[in-house]
Amino acid sequence: MKKSFLINFHRLFVFFRSDIKRFENKEIVGILLQCSNNDFGFGGLAKEFHIDFLLGSCEEDVEIHVPEPIKKMLLYTFEKLKNLFNNMEYEEAYDVVDAIHGLPEMFAYQQTQHLDDFWKTYIEPIRRKWRSDYYEEFKELFAT
Repeated sequence: MKKSFLINFHRLFVFFRSDIKRFENKEIVGILLQCSNNDFGFGGLAKEFHIDFLLGSCEEDVEIHVPEPIKKMLLYTFEKLKNLFNNMEYEEAYDVVDAIHGLPEMFAYQQTQHLDDFWKTYIEPIRRKWRSDYYEEFKELFAT
């Protein structure tokens, strides 16, 4: 996965979090899910929603190894957000975005040596708060 994709995921999560009730969030997530097999279509997405200021490339757009389960975890997050936005469950959507927004950046800057801390600090609290098994299928990726 390109470094710029990871950085753009991070930026989109922060964008969602800045106004979780923004109507376009639901549309953006829907488009990301539709084009997830086609480089996520960030360019067209940015133009359509006038958020090109938000997305961009990076100085060294190198290929970064992101384990397939982490990619699936990001897709899982978009699926979850789609359902939460559709049901207008904004507080929970905010918590999901808040919990996951740093993960793409960790991989972009190859700071993955503390994945266990990420799980304990960000994922466990939303699991407790929402009495949910959020990201259960990915838990082993974060074990030390």
